[in-house]
Amino acid sequence: MAVDARLGSGSLTSSGDSDTTTARAPTNVQFDVGFMFDGDRELEWVLGTIIQLEKQVILALNPKMKLMRDIGTSELYAFAGLPWYVAPVRRLGVELGGGLYIPVNDVFGWVTNLSIQGFFAGADIPDGQAVLAINGAFGVRFAL
Repeated sequence: MAVDARLGSGSLTSSGDSDTTTARAPTNVQFDVGFMFDGDRELEWVLGTIIQLEKQVILALNPKMKLMRDIGTSELYAFAGLPWYVAPVRRLGVELGGGLYIPVNDVFGWVTNLSIQGFFAGADIPDGQAVLAINGAFGVRFAL
């Protein structure tokens, strides 16, 4: 089992019938709990959350699947997820990304990632529009 805590932000683009807007994405905190089964360290099942900290506090659930690869003493990973914002707004999307885990010792390490999220459904997304977010994050990982 592993626990990640990251701080992130990025850019947010929304498009509609006639216009496109781009702005800085609100700062967020991400917490992930990853599970590895049968000693398979290459596949990690993740229960994740995203908490938006700016403008208004918003909570999202973000289940993911990570594929991990050792590169020397570090680990490179790719992931796919389904971010679902649940309170106070409702929004559902897909997420693809990758990152790097740099262990400091057997328990603690640094983690960073970059992701692209596309949102296509939700009460706060008008009909005929889509929202695209590109986010980066940096934080810590505890391997338990």
